Amino acid sequence: MYNVYSLSAVKDGMTLQSGIKDCITKEPLKAGDRIIVCKQCKLAGIYLEKNWSGSCAYCGETDTMQFPSGIDSLINNHLVTSIDDKDSKHKTKSIDDLIDEAVINALKFDYSTGYEKTTTLSNEKAVKSHNKNVTPNFVDQNKASTAPSSNSTMNKNVEKNHYNSTVNSFNRSKYIIGIISLIIILLIIILSFSIFNHHEENSNNISGIQNNNVLSSANEEPETVSANTQASTLDKKPQYVDLGDLMASESDGYYTNETSAMDSVGNKYSKNFVTLGTTGVLGDGTSYAAFHLGGKYKTLTGKLAVNNSSWDEHTASFAIYADENEIYNTGEVSKIFAPTNLSVNIENCQWLKIKVTNYAENANYGGENINFILSEFRVHENEVVEVQTEDLVNLADDISLKEMVAAESDGYYSDETSVMDSVGNKYTGNVISLGSTGVLGNGTSYAVFYLGGNYKSLTGKLAVNNSSWNEYTASFSVYADDNEIYNTGEVSKKFVPIDLLVNIENCQWLMLKVTNFASSGGENINFILSDFIIHKNEVNVTSTYKKETNTATSDSYLKNLVASEFDDYYNDTNSAKDSHGNAYDNHVITIGAVGVLENGTSYATYYLGNKYKSLTGKIAVNSTSWENKVASLIIYSDDAEIFNTGDIGKDYNPFDVDINIDGCEWLKIVVDNNDGEFGENINFILSEMRLHS
Repeated sequence: MYNVYSLSAVKDGMTLQSGIKDCITKEPLKAGDRIIVCKQCKLAGIYLEKNWSGSCAYCGETDTMQFPSGIDSLINNHLVTSIDDKDSKHKTKSIDDLIDEAVINALKFDYSTGYEKTTTLSNEKAVKSHNKNVTPNFVDQNKASTAPSSNSTMNKNVEKNHYNSTVNSFNRSKYIIGIISLIIILLIIILSFSIFNHHEENSNNISGIQNNNVLSSANEEPETVSANTQASTLDKKPQYVDLGDLMASESDGYYTNETSAMDSVGNKYSKNFVTLGTTGVLGDGTSYAAFHLGGKYKTLTGKLAVNNSSWDEHTASFAIYADENEIYNTGEVSKIFAPTNLSVNIENCQWLKIKVTNYAENANYGGENINFILSEFRVHENEVVEVQTEDLVNLADDISLKEMVAAESDGYYSDETSVMDSVGNKYTGNVISLGSTGVLGNGTSYAVFYLGGNYKSLTGKLAVNNSSWNEYTASFSVYADDNEIYNTGEVSKKFVPIDLLVNIENCQWLMLKVTNFASSGGENINFILSDFIIHKNEVNVTSTYKKETNTATSDSYLKNLVASEFDDYYNDTNSAKDSHGNAYDNHVITIGAVGVLENGTSYATYYLGNKYKSLTGKIAVNSTSWENKVASLIIYSDDAEIFNTGDIGKDYNPFDVDINIDGCEWLKIVVDNNDGEFGENINFILSEMRLHS
């Protein structure tokens, strides 16, 4: 006799898909099936009634499991709730899951022995575990009906032992499955790490690590790129390889080991850049680098700039070639070059070549001509239209010209610490000078700065350096993009400092220029540029800068003033004696000692700025003067003669003067040796010459 349960709760056409099947034929259970469950094997011994032979094929048990009353109702309730109530708490469970849950819960408990089976494995897995310890014993129905029965005590012991064996089998299965799962997880981790390293190695291969000293062929090149692109891949950004990581198959004047550089407009570079054209050692003044891409990339991007180490007044071009076809060229450029973002199509390019051609006349000898900085140059697997790089030019709001880098310059000095102009004013701090040497053939000094159209005004104080040559002239001019916007005209050391306010709106390149009108270079006229500042906005110069000169508003000795121009003028004399033996040791100046000019004239010029009314003092003839020679001492107020001694010699007696200089801007004292000969003719002593306001 055996217990049968009919799966009447399963609706027509539905089967239990989660693994509960007939343990012999493996047929899925369906609506209307009548099942028998071995009392010992439980889940491992579920039989369709037609396949039950009277005893379990695995353990030989003849007793079958009796289901408790109400299980049919339990299954039916699950099904009705799941199918008919769309919004119930069981909504997320499948019908099969609900059926399995009800049947398995019923099978977990042996109502005759009181033992609970804790596993929830499907009967297929349970059978496999059970079969490790029990050999199927297929008996026919006739033998089963004649088999002797065991007594109740023995059956209970056998039943309990078999159950314990089954439970142990399940526990071992669970343990083995846990171990296998752990091993699989570890293998996945190891495999992932191995794949990551493999990608890294491939990236290094395509980057051309110099230690390999070989390029992979087109068929062998790895398809990965820099490890930096892993994060980019997540963001769906193009993958790329930095040019500095690729190995150049051939190169000259190409350097990847630079640690820092500065371009011609003052930007500094400290990472991810290379330089090309540093030396140009080839006979034709050309530097280059060639890379094998194998047609894998579509776009080349980066920022191109000219190195500040390049030579002034030299030019070169930067070009890019894809398989010998030129696809980009800057044209002939100099250090006056603004950094430029590039995005060049290199699709299907097998060999990429970058090239610098120097146009200097001595390019055949190489040397530091024009060197380019290639910052963040990358080859991308995808098309890149917009180039994302750092700011092209570092421009502040208002900036001192002293703090800027001149793209090109000659005779320009930004390292001055203190200077004095031709009228005696002293400058420290924010001061530069232009025109010190004028080494070019035409006696021109200059400095060029990149503004990028970001500024509106240039302000500052302009003066002539006291170190400039006497009797020489020059002009100072300002250019905005080759257009002259300011010019002093031809000036000499006889120049009053002036405040400048120049409109530089929309100016890309600012040039300051000094043109010396002397026939040769050297120390002609040098200008002082004090507090030169470029402003983002328009400014009112009169409210910021004031004229300041060395002229005092109270009385002052002439000896304390700086002579803007002079010749044979000495204000460092401490004492002197006139031709009559009188000694002078207070505020002494001598003039006319040598008379080296062709006309035998000595002079000194002072800037008074209309601030004095009279000049007083004593004039005498120096005992060092020549016998039988005569000269005249003349005083000018703005080129108008206001005093003249006439021709006098060594026998002339000392005399006092009181001269009206009201309204005088420039005072000039001249000694004129009338015989036109050189040497010690007549030298005058000016003692206690005082300016009165």
